[in-house]
Amino acid sequence: MLRYLDMSDKLNNMLVNTIEQPILETPEFTPRLKADKRVNNVNNWQKPLCAEYSLLGMDLDIADWITNDAMNEIRKSKAENCVVFEPYALPVLKMNFEGHVCYYLDLLSK
Repeated sequence: MLRYLDMSDKLNNMLVNTIEQPILETPEFTPRLKADKRVNNVNNWQKPLCAEYSLLGMDLDIADWITNDAMNEIRKSKAENCVVFEPYALPVLKMNFEGHVCYYLDLLSK
């Protein structure tokens, strides 16, 4: 959600890489980075992590596909930790990456 509020630059600047090189084999609009602190650039093209709502009659397999696709992308990044900004995504990420997920407000309160 924050990425749609034109917060991408602010989010990316929260953790600035001192070493950063694009990984050429990644999709053009969602590049991953070989870097020392952050392995991606937040932008409007990021894949959703989970469905925020279900439409009446929506095939639940679609919601599962969205989640599985996003989890596979995160695994490809080989990130050590995942900072979560979306409250809908927090339980999904905690379930898939136990011990390596924190909510951004928890970081701000430290």
